[in-house]
Amino acid sequence: MLRKTLKILHTLGSIGLTGAVAVHLVLLGMAPGPEAIQEHAVIRSAIAEVSGWILLPSLAVVFLSGLLSMAFYRPFRNAGWVWLKAILSLSVFGSILIHVHGTAIRTAEATRAAADGEIPVDRIPQYVHNEALILWIILLVCIANVVLGVWRPRAERWLGPQRAARGAPAQTTSRRS
Repeated sequence: MLRKTLKILHTLGSIGLTGAVAVHLVLLGMAPGPEAIQEHAVIRSAIAEVSGWILLPSLAVVFLSGLLSMAFYRPFRNAGWVWLKAILSLSVFGSILIHVHGTAIRTAEATRAAADGEIPVDRIPQYVHNEALILWIILLVCIANVVLGVWRPRAERWLGPQRAARGAPAQTTSRRS
């Protein structure tokens, strides 16, 4: 029952994470330039809200449910695809915290301050020029993680005879989940 619960949480978190990144991309595409500061501030505020209410909680659910699944379900600890997912997830975790959420919050605050006339528009952070690229990379890594979770490739497909010849135990995981 715990394994199924963790799988459901992991799947729901993945849906939320991927959806939040997609919404962020859509909002970026809709955003006018900083010269239309009032509209820009509204879009930037919406991006920050999506990041805080959907992206971060989904990221936490995915990360924790994945780690707990590895801790409680022994075959996952021996499966190479699980470790690859864990490494990819760590890169997504760091990228989202630093480059996506942090940037969303700082940019929303600066844009709001510029819209209120507290700071000049040119003081809005200029480091967001690669924001869409970072989001697309994160989205592709999230999709790769889903593919790994569904496909569950076995290392024996590539290492099969050599691994068996060295007496290494085969990595087996149940195909049922």
